[in-house]
This record gives sequence, C-alpha cells and structure tokens, in this order.
Amino acid sequence: MDNYDPLHMLGDMSEEELQEYCDKQAPNFGQHPRRPMREGFVFLISYYEAIKLMPQRLRFRALKVLLHYAFFRELPPENTPSRIMQSFVGWKRLLDADAKKYDKRKNDRFASKTPADNGQETKPQNSKSRTRNKQKVGKK
Repeated sequence: MDNYDPLHMLGDMSEEELQEYCDKQAPNFGQHPRRPMREGFVFLISYYEAIKLMPQRLRFRALKVLLHYAFFRELPPENTPSRIMQSFVGWKRLLDADAKKYDKRKNDRFASKTPADNGQETKPQNSKSRTRNKQKVGKK
C-alpha cells in the first residue's frame, strides 16, 4: 500500500478518452445531482474542534459528512463510523437552526421590499425612537 499511485489506473486511457470524460464532467462541476448547492454556511469552531479530536483516519470522512449535510442536506451513509455519527448529531441540530435562520432572512429580505401606498419604502421605527419623539412633543 506504500506504493499506491492513483494515476496508475489512468495509464491505459487514451488522451481522447480522458478529454471526453473531462468534457462530460465540466458542466456538472460543483453541482449536486439532486439538490441545488447552498452558497455557504457558518463553520463554527466547535466543528473544527470535534474533527481535530478524531483519529487521523476519520478526519477527512467527518469533514466530508459535515459538508455534504451543510450544502446538500444529505444524511451520512449507514456505514459511517459511530465516532463521526456522535458528532454529526450535534452538527445537524446547529446546521438546521442556521439554515432555518438563513432561509427566513432570505425570504424576509424580498418580502420587505414592497413599496408603501405613496410609492416610498416604509422605514420601521424602533421603540426607542418613538419614545424620544413623544418626550420631545411633551416638552414643547
């Protein structure tokens, strides 16, 4: 296993076959076949610390499980080691909460851009500015 060379398997493939394969893969690069890709997610330090404490042989797989769930909402395969699944339970809860907040903000952003009856955008006032205005009116 010390002499493992992944490019050795491509040795008998012609240049034309390799180019044809690359051309087929290019339009799909960065896209998941079933779900649209999210633009990003919040990577918390707790994710890093949990992965850092895992054995070296599980780190890449744990990161892959985390990223697949964060971007595509894909649950890990059934043969995932228990050490990764233990961390995934906590990650899933945090990622779901973050995704819910993100979706709400995204929907609110577009919903709040409706113009008022007079053609101007409405500006929400917070309670502090309203109380200050009442105090100023009362002093005059």
